Amino acid sequence: MHYLYLLYLALPCFVANALPVIFHGLNLLPGLKQPLDNGLLWRGSRLLDDHKTVRGLLVGVAGAILVSLVQWLLAEARWVPVPDLSGWLFVVYGFLAGLGAIGGDALESLIKRRLNIKSGDPLIILDQLDYIIGFLLLTSLILAWSWNDIMFLMLFSLVVHPISNMVAYIFKIKKTYW
Repeated sequence: MHYLYLLYLALPCFVANALPVIFHGLNLLPGLKQPLDNGLLWRGSRLLDDHKTVRGLLVGVAGAILVSLVQWLLAEARWVPVPDLSGWLFVVYGFLAGLGAIGGDALESLIKRRLNIKSGDPLIILDQLDYIIGFLLLTSLILAWSWNDIMFLMLFSLVVHPISNMVAYIFKIKKTYW
């Protein structure tokens, strides 16, 4: 039961990680497609790749906040147990979950650029863990994650992330299966 609860707590992170891919694949909100790094170069190469966009940041964080608010409503109705967080802390939790997920992914993009890995090419293991590490780091400001919690969520992400990418590829939301 505890592991299902952990997945429930991580749901804002999973949504934040998925929404930018969905919005990109379906070309939703194209006016917000500008790169997060605004084309900035560092040592002759882009800081981030073109897929790290303002749109991705905004929909990821907004989606995480929305999921977190639904979780708060479910907690208020006593349908689902959640950590002892007041209403505004659920918004903060959603914000941190979304920002952590998107920030972790952006940091991984920065690392790939520094290693001269082409945009869109895989960086195995880090591709599967970047968003969950960012999520765990930022949400640890208001929730105490145990080592068991951290290891479970990281192992879950290692398994589920490639599967979700394959599904997105099959449905033509992503151009690559990784």
